[in-house]
Amino acid sequence: SELRLSNVGLNPTRTAVLEFLSSIGAQIEISGRQTVAGEPRGDIFVRHAPLTGGVVVSSMLSGFLSSRFGRFKFLLVIGNVWTVVVFAAVYLVLKTSTPMSHLVVLMFLLGVGIGPGFPLYTLAVQNVVRLEQMGVASSGSQFFRQIGSSIGAAIMGVILVTTLTHQIPAHLPRALRGANATVSVNSSSLSDQTQ
Repeated sequence: SELRLSNVGLNPTRTAVLEFLSSIGAQIEISGRQTVAGEPRGDIFVRHAPLTGGVVVSSMLSGFLSSRFGRFKFLLVIGNVWTVVVFAAVYLVLKTSTPMSHLVVLMFLLGVGIGPGFPLYTLAVQNVVRLEQMGVASSGSQFFRQIGSSIGAAIMGVILVTTLTHQIPAHLPRALRGANATVSVNSSSLSDQTQ
């Protein structure tokens, strides 16, 4: 989903926050910069992924529920089962003809299943160590999560590139299948789009 905020004041504090959010992955663009009565103004354009929205909603809700009931394991089990069910639904439903609205709903529901893991796995680790060891245990948990995600992303990248290398030629028009066609990317056009 996309959100546009028009004619917003761009003071140094606000732009620093927006730049920080952009540096950690938020898709925020500032366009139409102008000065009105000595104050810089512009339009802020924010793109929001439905998966992230589901993660944020469910991680906040799971934190609230675990503090309210004093239990959290059932939330982790429900979140993991939910994630598997939604992955199965995505596998069965997702086609090239799937409407974007269905994809948005599925990604939000997937985020709802993933979300409880973020705060509750840390809580589970903190509950099994002594108070003096809580900082070490929490940081160790976060460290190994980061290592796991890096390795997982690298493995998935290799699988994607290997699969695409073999699948793209099979789906090209017949006239191009036998040719030694190459795809080139103009790096100057890419740098123009990212700025």
